[in-house]
Amino acid sequence: MNQFDHLYEDLLAYVSDLWCIDTHEHTANYKSGPLDYLTLTLNNYARLDLVSAGMPQDTLNKARDASLPLMQRWQLVAPCWQACRNTGYIRMHERVAREIYGVDGINEHTIQQISSMFAAKDPSRSYGEGLARSKILCCITDSDPDCDRRHSRPAFRLEEFVERIQVKDVCRNLGVPIHTFSDWLEACDETIRRHVEGGAVAFKTTIATDRTLDIGYGSYQEAEASFRDAIREDNGYQPPTKAYQDFMFRHVLSRVCRHGLPVQLHTGMAASNANIVPNGNPAQLCPLFCEYRDMDFVIMHMGYPYHLELSALGKMFPNVYPDLSWAHIISPHGARLALSEWLDSVPATKIMGFGGDCGHEDGIHAHLLMARENISHVLAQKVCDGCFDLDHAKWIARQILLMNPYRVFHLEKAGVSLPH
Repeated sequence: MNQFDHLYEDLLAYVSDLWCIDTHEHTANYKSGPLDYLTLTLNNYARLDLVSAGMPQDTLNKARDASLPLMQRWQLVAPCWQACRNTGYIRMHERVAREIYGVDGINEHTIQQISSMFAAKDPSRSYGEGLARSKILCCITDSDPDCDRRHSRPAFRLEEFVERIQVKDVCRNLGVPIHTFSDWLEACDETIRRHVEGGAVAFKTTIATDRTLDIGYGSYQEAEASFRDAIREDNGYQPPTKAYQDFMFRHVLSRVCRHGLPVQLHTGMAASNANIVPNGNPAQLCPLFCEYRDMDFVIMHMGYPYHLELSALGKMFPNVYPDLSWAHIISPHGARLALSEWLDSVPATKIMGFGGDCGHEDGIHAHLLMARENISHVLAQKVCDGCFDLDHAKWIARQILLMNPYRVFHLEKAGVSLPH
């Protein structure tokens, strides 16, 4: 066994025993009751690669229909599944089959057994048990203010104020009338206040999935005019202008900053089969980082495919934190490249090592296994190259998996205790 193999085994054993913070998760499926295994799988990121491989949307819809016989549905999936077994998304699900259900991958011989074992789970218990098995101390859960506080803390979004103008929904949620743009801004501030008082630890935005991250300087007058157009009932709903979105985004940042919360920014590619990839280039955010120097920005999903740009941002700006949420299944090799680059350029106390972005405990567990292996691989290579010694590599692993997100999301203040 060569030096790298020795180091990798040593680091993997250490990294596998670390508790970690999952920096980005979606609503836990334990709330949804019993689920069909194949439907759950095809509602996850697997669907994106299957469509990319040529599966028609109507075929995908049939395969997700739990009322149809399982084997009939699997036959619809099988050809494109075989075409995608090389991708990170499908490898995650194949890992679930091996690690959770003890079978050799997902195929016509195993799908029935996996489905039966999955259906036998008690979803009210399996989520917490799965996170404990994975040694996840806490998840930052996206848009779920009622998340189970035993293992989660919420991040909140404000699409209804920024990307769209949903006055009726906001009026109903707050129980107040809104007639003017001034009322609207007050409603936005009150919504933020309620989220903070409800225990939110971050503001999350996915604005890059709808438009460019080039956030300009819309004026109050331009934003007010767009708001008035949107609420006029004689000409139907008018979508907000870019000037409105730019103004409201900066308004929200200023209010969130007053509460001391970090911002999670979706960057890079979108979770869809058709979008404008350059919209998500995080380099467009430089003006915000300069202006909001007292605010922490967690730049999510390694900015894929802009991980080099994100490396420069993390190196330059004290308030920019590169994050590997979703990354280890977008591209396992790409995540290793990003982490290796960041460890050459970005202080280790700024890197976030894992965010499952899966929702279900099975996928979270498999994704985290892949992340632990990636982190161990990169650190072992750095030690082999003489960048630092083994003890420092282990210290870095603990920072990026646990201590950095614990500090940046103020989890001690949120009532999350570190393991002894």
